[in-house]
Amino acid sequence: MTILLTVLAFAGLIIFHELGHYALARWCGMRVERFSVGFGPVLARKQVGETEWAVSALPLGGYVKIAGMDPTEQHDDPRAYINRPPWQRLLVIGAGPAANYVLAAILFAVVLMMGPMVVDTSKAQIGQTIPGTPAAEAGLDQGDRVLAVDGDPIPDWPSFQSAIQQRPGKETALTVERDKETLELLIVPNAAEFEGRTIGQVGVVPSSKRSEGLPFGRSVVGGFVHTWDWNVRIIQALRNLFAPEVELQGPVGIIRETNRAAEEGIVPFLLLVAVISVHLALFNLLPIPALDGGRLVFLFAEAARRKPINARIELTVHAVGFILLLSLILVVTFRDVGRIWGG
Repeated sequence: MTILLTVLAFAGLIIFHELGHYALARWCGMRVERFSVGFGPVLARKQVGETEWAVSALPLGGYVKIAGMDPTEQHDDPRAYINRPPWQRLLVIGAGPAANYVLAAILFAVVLMMGPMVVDTSKAQIGQTIPGTPAAEAGLDQGDRVLAVDGDPIPDWPSFQSAIQQRPGKETALTVERDKETLELLIVPNAAEFEGRTIGQVGVVPSSKRSEGLPFGRSVVGGFVHTWDWNVRIIQALRNLFAPEVELQGPVGIIRETNRAAEEGIVPFLLLVAVISVHLALFNLLPIPALDGGRLVFLFAEAARRKPINARIELTVHAVGFILLLSLILVVTFRDVGRIWGG
């Protein structure tokens, strides 16, 4: 069920993006010939009015085909994209990323109304055990509640954290409550350097609880604020995009992470989908040929020159950009599959 939900969410982000292009094209009076989910050979199609709605073989994106989008074709139709005013063409191209920003704001707002998950420090309950750490080796599991450390009572998470930090490299006895049973576990915290001193670490994350939801108005405002904040974070992270420690993820990797979030609950799932929607919006605004940002560059150049760019040059640039982009997606996808296959 979570896998199906993940695939539908990923497809929904793409469809919402393309619906932005479609809606603005229709609003500007342009003729939309095809709305396709995916690229390549068409698997299914249905004609609705003047638009063909299709599902294609390669589910790596989607597109809206507007009459006159090919700059090498001549169109006498006043509704063709090429014959519309530059400001209308700018609106149509920018509508896709804008739709993803709006979707992200809606999802963030829904989470705020539901009440986001916050760390619960009122008790020393394990929310997650990190594999390969002393906690995992000792047998600590999600949901366990630590009652005592070496016989000293532990009332809350800060007390547990402090007790562990004071025992780097020392065998420590934990009294744990699990399913109403009391267990005794032995653990040896790793020694780690922190702010000039050596502390103990075991590799656990505290449990979370749902906070009280916000009113509708504050949630809507908060949704747009969170969208803006994530946009700024991503822009700042782009400076380290090609650093050796950064691992790019393609559709397979993104779907895998989204599926993990879905297994954790509806709130983590919605949060991750919202963040991915912001990524998708910003990525499409990058000045890369074949992306919306690349097309906007040509439109701004046309406005500055007050005459169109050579049609064949623009088409060639977008074609090369599309091939390079598709190649990058395939390479990253193979790496994602390799990492998953290798465990």
